[in-house]
Amino acid sequence: EWGARQSGSADEAAAAKATGTAPALPTAADEEEVVEEMDDALASFALDELDYASDDADGDADAGAAALEDRHAVRNAARLWRNPTPIAEALPALSADTFRSHHRNATPVVVRGLASAWPACAQWSDAAALVALAVDGPTTQLEAADGEHFLRCDCTVTTVDFSAAARRVFGGGEAGRPRVMVRAPLSGGLLAAVAPDDVAALMGGAAVKLPNCGVWFGSAGSVTPLHYDLCHGFLCQIVGRKVFTFVAPDDTRCLHRRADRPEVADVDPDLWSGDGEAAAAERARHPAFAELSAVWSVELGPGDVLYTPPFWWHHVRTHDDGPALSVLVPFDPEADEAPHPCHYF
Repeated sequence: EWGARQSGSADEAAAAKATGTAPALPTAADEEEVVEEMDDALASFALDELDYASDDADGDADAGAAALEDRHAVRNAARLWRNPTPIAEALPALSADTFRSHHRNATPVVVRGLASAWPACAQWSDAAALVALAVDGPTTQLEAADGEHFLRCDCTVTTVDFSAAARRVFGGGEAGRPRVMVRAPLSGGLLAAVAPDDVAALMGGAAVKLPNCGVWFGSAGSVTPLHYDLCHGFLCQIVGRKVFTFVAPDDTRCLHRRADRPEVADVDPDLWSGDGEAAAAERARHPAFAELSAVWSVELGPGDVLYTPPFWWHHVRTHDDGPALSVLVPFDPEADEAPHPCHYF
């Protein structure tokens, strides 16, 4: 309504155009009237909500107000998780200077298509070609107790043959089998098809430590729970699609960190923001998640490279429509890059 008063009616606009005069601008009294109308409407809505909340609080006005506030907080946090804000995107031409000044140690960013020219993007979508690659070093396979959430510390870890693991995940015979997550060293035929120096260029030409790099692939629907890492992480998406969801370090207090693994959140955000008795129980166990202030997300496709700063919490889901494979290239922080306080408290 206020916008309509600012612009004037269609007739006023036409008359102004014909006469060369501007339509009358709204006065302070007009503005005050609109504000009063809005206040009345909001107050009416709030009273209705408070009455509803008071029903659950046996008529106690204070308890009713608290119930209303809690319910609004839960709705807001669930909305944030289900409808996160897209993270920043950049073109492959992103310079090291711009990366350092805008993103390094500060915010996640996805560089669309940075790895699209790597031979791996063209070759590894062919399961037979991937299975045939030679790899130097052990390949490890993770199996989750619940068949969905994969953290090494919570999984059964076994050493497997790379070709057999790749065949299991990408060979089309996964129906009815438990999900798995696999890590192979970036070596041999895997290394020959990627160019990690493209990523290192964003870090000012820092040396790539190949023993720290890995090729990760997993079944459709696999989830890496909410956690943070100590390194600058670059995830290069090669096959399939993944969705990353981020929470900033400043919101660490909301995440109910595990006592045994403080870099891992105890809350399951997907369950917490859902419906039903299990979701209600998860909210009761982890009430601080309702205080979440912001959530960011991005979907990665083949050729995309995602930067995750140290201490940024991230949750990763492989799309249900198929398995996915990524190359992880991490870099150690520099001496002057202090840990975030969340690491200590």
